[in-house]
Amino acid sequence: MLLRNLKIVFMLFFLSLCYLSCDDSFNPKEDFTEKYILYFIVRGDTSFQVARLTKSYDMEGFNPLNNKIDPSVIDANINIWYDNKVYVMKDTIKPRQDTSRYETPVYFYYLKDFNIEPRQNLEIEVQLNNGKVLKSSAKVPSQIDIDSLDLIIPAKEKKSFSYSWHNTDNEVYYYISRCKIYYQESNNGNVVNRIKEVPITYEDKKPVYPTITKKLGITFENKNLDSTMTQISLGDENKKNYKIIKAELEILIMDKYLSGYYSTTHGFLDTYSIRIDEIDYSNIIGGYGIFATYLKKNIPIILRQSYVESFGYKYGL
Repeated sequence: MLLRNLKIVFMLFFLSLCYLSCDDSFNPKEDFTEKYILYFIVRGDTSFQVARLTKSYDMEGFNPLNNKIDPSVIDANINIWYDNKVYVMKDTIKPRQDTSRYETPVYFYYLKDFNIEPRQNLEIEVQLNNGKVLKSSAKVPSQIDIDSLDLIIPAKEKKSFSYSWHNTDNEVYYYISRCKIYYQESNNGNVVNRIKEVPITYEDKKPVYPTITKKLGITFENKNLDSTMTQISLGDENKKNYKIIKAELEILIMDKYLSGYYSTTHGFLDTYSIRIDEIDYSNIIGGYGIFATYLKKNIPIILRQSYVESFGYKYGL
């Protein structure tokens, strides 16, 4: 009995020491150090480029969602070197539509009439008011050449339609491919333009769309195209309210930095791998974030008129 009591006393003493030790040393918040983050993806599908410059922040308590002020960095000088020219980004403020996270307006930097070409180099330098400087560089990826394609779909003798390509240099790029159907919906005289994407497969009756990959090609099954066409007018008995305008394959070609960012922050690119560590990817010198580029290639696809009209839809422009 005495031995049992001694064990209980020892356990209580040990637990009290652990509690006092943790209480003295544990602090979920480290000493705050201000850090700057640049997000700038130079797009090859538009001449209007947008960059965001933010910073880390400290606040009372432990819930960062309590902060309702956008931590954007204002009045910075952002210069871009491209094709032996220097471009200076302008800044502006716009009202924020979604105020669930931040309640203040959106502050961003922009550049008009700025187009990029394959294999060209870019450099960026951000000068802050406190004297800090952020730098980075990127190279526009090469375009792709199409090796094979199904131009007219669906083919009666095939159960799928596919596309394959190759890039024109030795770099490894990542791609996102989307098959899109453009159509118009009429409702009481009002015409609305809409887009419907064809899934790559279905899981538990839910559509699964193409994701980032290194593969130089993609295949869609005709049955998934059928399902997409059916869903365009789902719930509307008047199929003549819908006109199919066109279809196309859209391929995004990411440079090595954007490819690296996606492959690290989105985990491994197969369905059998699990990433348990948190990875911060950055190619910004003096700060954090991403400065990268991508190109877009659109391949027209012809939907058979008889196929479109079999759903009751109008065909063509």
